[in-house]
Amino acid sequence: MPTSVEEAHNIVRIMNDFLTHDQAVEITKRLNEEVGAKTDNMSLKVSLEMLKDLYEKMPPPHPIPPPPVTPWSNTNNIEAFNKSPLFLKVGFLSLVGFHMLVLFGNLISLLVLPWFTPWYVALPVISLLVNFMFSSVPCPLTRMDSALRRNMGMSEIDYFIQHYFYKPSWRKTQLTKEELHGKMRRLQREFNKIR
Repeated sequence: MPTSVEEAHNIVRIMNDFLTHDQAVEITKRLNEEVGAKTDNMSLKVSLEMLKDLYEKMPPPHPIPPPPVTPWSNTNNIEAFNKSPLFLKVGFLSLVGFHMLVLFGNLISLLVLPWFTPWYVALPVISLLVNFMFSSVPCPLTRMDSALRRNMGMSEIDYFIQHYFYKPSWRKTQLTKEELHGKMRRLQREFNKIR
């Protein structure tokens, strides 16, 4: 009894989990030529021909573009940092450390200032600090950070807090090629179920 269309689609779905489209086309073509064409078993012959036809008629999936290099992608930045001279590394790490101290000092002063100064001093100082921390005007220390990064061959940053706290470079932001292909296959299967 030959393979049904539904069974052939299930075989294609399973093969797509393990093989790229080109590999599956080549395998089904070879199986049909080397096994299906020479066998006396009509069921096997029809099944292999059906699989070959399914893959030949199926359009190849869209190529997966490489993941974009973002300001917080760590591979290029780590390589650039490692190749930089020692004085730039020390200056960069010192600047980042000093910037973090200033930031935490500002946060602590926001919490402590109202309790140790009169309200007419604390309110304008707190307003000024909050405005400075959340304004779109670039901080001079962030501009120095970006200038040092540029000299070291690293990508520049726009906002210190965003780069080092919201999207730090040590977080995994990019998938490996295999993980990306796996996700694309799962999405394609789900899309095919909807159709």
